[in-house]
Amino acid sequence: MKTISSLFWINLVWIVFTLGMFTTFIFGLLAELVLGFIQLISSLILIAFWKRLNSYIKWLYVLYWVLVTVYFSTFWSFDGFLDFDQYMDPIISAATIPMTISLYFLFVLFTIRREFKSKKTSNNNFI
Repeated sequence: MKTISSLFWINLVWIVFTLGMFTTFIFGLLAELVLGFIQLISSLILIAFWKRLNSYIKWLYVLYWVLVTVYFSTFWSFDGFLDFDQYMDPIISAATIPMTISLYFLFVLFTIRREFKSKKTSNNNFI
């Protein structure tokens, strides 16, 4: 439980920090790279808790990996998929979509944390 709570708070702090760094677009993108790395490491750590997760949380977790895979495959694989000559394409593809995926992962961590807390309190009632 302590690990999940730590992962949640680390991710929350980095999301707030990254949003603050977007006052300048370049620093926001750099902070977003660090946030993405932190979230990928966090999601790999969650594999250790796989057996303790319920089916709903497992579905949320798998959906996170589908979103990350689809984003990277479309962003990096298709040459010319995004026309970077347009003003909004870099903002949407390089900033908005990854931050949305990051917020979704924070929701997944929050759900796991809430689930583990409810299990912990329900187990304490029987002791």
